[in-house]
Amino acid sequence: MIGKFEYVILSFRNCETNELKEFKPTTPEEMNKIDDQFESLEWKRHKRGYIKCSCGKMVACNAFTNTCECGVDYNFAGERLAPRSQWGEETGENWTDCY
Repeated sequence: MIGKFEYVILSFRNCETNELKEFKPTTPEEMNKIDDQFESLEWKRHKRGYIKCSCGKMVACNAFTNTCECGVDYNFAGERLAPRSQWGEETGENWTDCY
């Protein structure tokens, strides 16, 4: 596990050649070593963290709001969000403002 994530996939795309390299580090230290190899500006980095939902399915947390097939929502950090019926209760927002 890396933080709250069951696993993380790091992707690096070369901006000049479009070459893609993907890695699945198992520790934060390994993730930092991989990051260090691609410090050059010619590589664009993308990190996808995956958490295991309470229903047992894996959910990719790569957007502001990430929804499992069972309907449970998670944020980009893998934290479970309150039910949508409670979204914006204090601020007057609608759940569609955040999705």
